[in-house]
Amino acid sequence: MSRGWSVPARLIFLCVLLLTPGQAAQAHERSRSHSSWQVSGDSVTAQFVVDARLTTLLLTIAPAGSSLEDALHQRLVDGLRVERGGQACAMAAAPASIIVVGGQTRTALAWTCPTIAGALTLSVAVFAPLSANHVHFLRLEGEDGFWDERVLSRNRATASFALDDTGPAGWLPVLGRYFQLGFEHILGGADHLTFLAALLLVLRRRRDALLVTLGFTAGHSITLALTALGIVAPPGLAVEAVIGFSIVFVAAEAALGRRDDLARLALLGGGGLVLIALASALFGGVIGWPVWLGLAMLVGGYGVWLSRSGEAGRLAPVVSGVFGLVHGVGFGGVLVATQLPADRIVPSLLGFNIGVEAGQVLVLALAALIYTGLGRFLHEDRLAFVRAAMLAVVAALGMFWFVSRSIG
Repeated sequence: MSRGWSVPARLIFLCVLLLTPGQAAQAHERSRSHSSWQVSGDSVTAQFVVDARLTTLLLTIAPAGSSLEDALHQRLVDGLRVERGGQACAMAAAPASIIVVGGQTRTALAWTCPTIAGALTLSVAVFAPLSANHVHFLRLEGEDGFWDERVLSRNRATASFALDDTGPAGWLPVLGRYFQLGFEHILGGADHLTFLAALLLVLRRRRDALLVTLGFTAGHSITLALTALGIVAPPGLAVEAVIGFSIVFVAAEAALGRRDDLARLALLGGGGLVLIALASALFGGVIGWPVWLGLAMLVGGYGVWLSRSGEAGRLAPVVSGVFGLVHGVGFGGVLVATQLPADRIVPSLLGFNIGVEAGQVLVLALAALIYTGLGRFLHEDRLAFVRAAMLAVVAALGMFWFVSRSIG
């Protein structure tokens, strides 16, 4: 898909790859939680759900000696605010948490409001002290068929609801709401954006870029729908790890643009992944052996193709489509978290997917514009140096995500 790099460029790539910026990458990963709320008379109840791994971060700000459950409950008490008609609602009972299938913590909460008149205001800032990129998906159901959904963040942590109507009516409001969700998700997903950056840096011709983008779009659209509908449910850790692997794969292809070098690396990497799959089958691990074996087949098969005089460019749309399938599962996990009602699945899926595509096009267009602008002001050698440095950073981020997610 690209020509080989000069020796200095490869040295930059390897140095940055070895000096993976772990803390920086971790700080920019987007974490998420979601909640389901019900309103009945003066009573407000909620189910707050978050990945159990994420709750361990709360121990860093909890008093010394606190248990994980105590730390979570204290943050929920401090970080959730409920008001009705401008008056604060009082918590009716202590939070109660359980661990559910999938490694998530689900906490039941309840409030009693002093009035049933006026708008309901919910503030969610549970993880605000810990993550600038945390996103919270909130779904509210009230009496007489009312429903509404919001996406909250640290900079937009409060939502207000007028409970005297039935919520958004028809397809268009639902489509618009989920378009916003998809658009914000792709723009806030560091790993997805890094993969797009890797694709853009690898490809040279507009036609190739179009085909690869279409392959990625087709792949993630399929698994997005399958995951959101509950037809497929791959383990989350495996999906997240493979997303990191996809970034490393594309970046390595750029760094080792010569077919022979890339073929040897792919065959060697495929053999190494087979050994990891065997170790996982014998001793267990966070990621099951079928995932490792699948990666080995992909990488090894790609190496065999290249070693038999295959052209990498011809397989580029297929490879991007395969990785698109993986990224689509990650996208679908967001919709699963919102617990889509059956009567809104079609507009929700459509709006979310269009939002993801719009964000993807925006990112690619801006990146291409910047890269083209650099090409007009920099000599070819300097531009190659900049490209090498950018791909090195991309590869380092991908390696960090792959390794850290593989070991849990």
